[in-house]
Amino acid sequence: MRALLRAELPNLLVFAGAALLWGLLTDLWSIGWFAAFVGYTLWHIWMGSRLYHWFNNAFYETPSEEFFGLWGEFERALWRRLKRLQANLRRLRTARDHARARLEHLPMALVELDEGFRLVWRNPAAKKLLGLQRSDAGRHIRQFLRAPEFVQWLERGAFERPLKLSLPGQTLQVVQVQLIPFEGGWLMLLEDITQAYDLMQMRRDFVANASHELRTPLTVFTGYLETLLDMLPPDLESLRPALEQMEQQAVRMRRIIEDLLTLSAVERQSRLENEHWIDMCAQLDTLRDEADLLSAGRHEITFSCEEKGRLYGDPNLLRSVFTNLLSNAVRYTPEGGRIAVRWYVSEKGGFFEVEDTGIGIPREHIPRLTERFYRVDTARSRETGGTGLGLAIVKHVLELHGGHLEVESLPYVGSTFRAVFPINRVT
Repeated sequence: MRALLRAELPNLLVFAGAALLWGLLTDLWSIGWFAAFVGYTLWHIWMGSRLYHWFNNAFYETPSEEFFGLWGEFERALWRRLKRLQANLRRLRTARDHARARLEHLPMALVELDEGFRLVWRNPAAKKLLGLQRSDAGRHIRQFLRAPEFVQWLERGAFERPLKLSLPGQTLQVVQVQLIPFEGGWLMLLEDITQAYDLMQMRRDFVANASHELRTPLTVFTGYLETLLDMLPPDLESLRPALEQMEQQAVRMRRIIEDLLTLSAVERQSRLENEHWIDMCAQLDTLRDEADLLSAGRHEITFSCEEKGRLYGDPNLLRSVFTNLLSNAVRYTPEGGRIAVRWYVSEKGGFFEVEDTGIGIPREHIPRLTERFYRVDTARSRETGGTGLGLAIVKHVLELHGGHLEVESLPYVGSTFRAVFPINRVT
């Protein structure tokens, strides 16, 4: 403040001196002071307009020596601030250029998008994968990735989970796409997973073929076991426990093979073909009958459904989801426990929820529950007749419907399994 007063003092003295001189010469003091005030005001307006013109036209070129007093201080302060901003901007651009130079050597394709999903920058891997050129800056990413599932993924805005996408071309190329919020825009990562996808497909084909080939001889074997048990002579009655155990294991193996074939069929599907609107309240009524058979009166099971709740999807695949979640709850809830089955809709989507007061699941096991044959307690799973494939089927069916599985559990308290469906599939 003192510096500004010192800078402006000479101008005040000039106008005050002119007013005094006018008063002494003409003895018209009031006119002199008024003229000095008007002149001082007009001078400030003139200096302000010149500073405004310099700020808009020559601000980035050179400092000016044409401003005096307060305006000179303003001009020098603006110039110092400009130099600091320019230095910071240079540092930021250098850091950005260094970061981009490093990113250009990554094998993963990276694309920087603005908040409207328009292209800002891409690295060479993205140029090779998508054919992006520097001249494409400002164009929407949908112009380069036109797959319907990618467009729907963008419209939904649910970027928590990556998207697997097949790119058009002479050979099949599969990429995994992720979108990460980044400085007022988005950073899109595209990883070529074709090799991993091919290996996974080979494994699926092998499992499907092996399961299919095993099913026929296993059916014959089971049939002979049943015949032996029915026709077992009295003198060989001691063999019955062994034969019954063989039959139980053969039935279990048959269930595993059937689940493997179901899982292989689901994994092969890239899109749903048999979709209808499903009355979820009627679906829960059907599940109620199945739950009564599975539980045989050992549990307290309740059902609740929002009025007129409907879900769009494949009825057969979704039935396997609901049945697997319900049978798991019955299987792992001790006698006398409670099971609650609910269907409800919110602004986030549709939810099929099964809550039980069963044995619960330790936290470290929850991320792996949907893996094939993964069991928290192997011995208990075998005792209860589980195949270890039910939740893997649930996961893949939900992904086909654009949904996902949520699990909440506490050991010795209970578990909640929640199938979440996108809002565009519910009414």
